[in-house]
Amino acid sequence: MAELNDKNKQNMQHTSLEDSFDRNEIEQLHRATLGFSKQCFDLKKLCVTVEISACALAVTIFRDAYGDNELFFALKLIALFTPLLFYSLDVCTFYYQDKLRKCMFDIENKIRKRNGIQLKTNDRFSESNHTRKMRIFRSVTNESNIIYWGLIVFAILFIIFIR
Repeated sequence: MAELNDKNKQNMQHTSLEDSFDRNEIEQLHRATLGFSKQCFDLKKLCVTVEISACALAVTIFRDAYGDNELFFALKLIALFTPLLFYSLDVCTFYYQDKLRKCMFDIENKIRKRNGIQLKTNDRFSESNHTRKMRIFRSVTNESNIIYWGLIVFAILFIIFIR
């Protein structure tokens, strides 16, 4: 009976140690996810700053040296490609945020399973919803990208209506 108690204690210590390692891993992944989240916000601020600065620079350069056609062409390029570039960067960072969140979710369920606690469920992280295609779709259609959509729509309207 004493041997059985010693084995139970060892198993509990082993489980506790594994849980501790997994919690540390979740904390590290959480910090990385927060870093990506901060980068997404910084990208949005930088996009607006670059777009305004590039347009001002283009006006300064093209106003006197070239004609209006060249100026409007440069402004149209800047207006369209600046948000497209930053949007693609933001999609990439959100993709990896989503991937990290799935890892944290799986590790937490591993801890729950080891301790006999009911597993968490989340439709977002189900096998059918967490394919690479779905993760890309979520990244592209993320609501936080509305600033890029607005800038791209503005650029398209500018291209169409300003001659």
